[in-house]
Amino acid sequence: TPRPSLKAGFRGIYSLGRKAFVGDMPSLTLPDEDHPLSLMCGVSSLPTSGQALAFDTACLEAGLKILEAPGYVGVLFFPLSYWALMDEGASKSYDRLLRALPADRRNQLGTSVYGVPRQPSVRSMQWLSATLSGVFSNMDLSTAEPDFGVEVLRERMFSSVTFVLPEGSQAIRRAALSRWVSHRDAYKERQLWASVTNVREAAEVAACLALRTPFISGPAVSSLLAQPLGGRTRTIET
Repeated sequence: TPRPSLKAGFRGIYSLGRKAFVGDMPSLTLPDEDHPLSLMCGVSSLPTSGQALAFDTACLEAGLKILEAPGYVGVLFFPLSYWALMDEGASKSYDRLLRALPADRRNQLGTSVYGVPRQPSVRSMQWLSATLSGVFSNMDLSTAEPDFGVEVLRERMFSSVTFVLPEGSQAIRRAALSRWVSHRDAYKERQLWASVTNVREAAEVAACLALRTPFISGPAVSSLLAQPLGGRTRTIET
């Protein structure tokens, strides 16, 4: 029997400084599911532990199709589950996933590791960085914690850490954004970008611009598109 088709798409990652989409990340709905999964649309859209390997695998397959066709010039970010990567039982599957990525396109390969705990261990971060750096030119950690324990990261251990804005009222979201930005100096000291996702309104885009957030993503930045946006200059509404 044929495999059910995946409903996959891409959301862009936008550089406020360059006023251009610099990369993309797959988002998709798994077979037999009706809830779209994405790293860019809030905690409620993140894969569960039971969905993680299937989601990560499907995103890799969707991204490989883009890389196999000529013309893509952005950085394609592949979601990877922190807990699944740390699980010995899933490690062989992830080894196969990473080996499938084209080594000659490393400068266009990025990853965003989701589900990272608020206070990860130094050892886990060292292992993660060492494991992924041979495959990806850009390595991002995704966190829903505005007070993420950045102190465990060494300089340039990763490329960026991206904060997932919480659900809730405008006041709650703006307070969380301000809290996140209050740690900016700690990220700068480690030469890490402190980015923001799940941006949902033009006012939040404007706030990120005023707060000098380097990269943003989410429903207000890009809708779910059949083809990625990476490399396109475009002004977005603020």
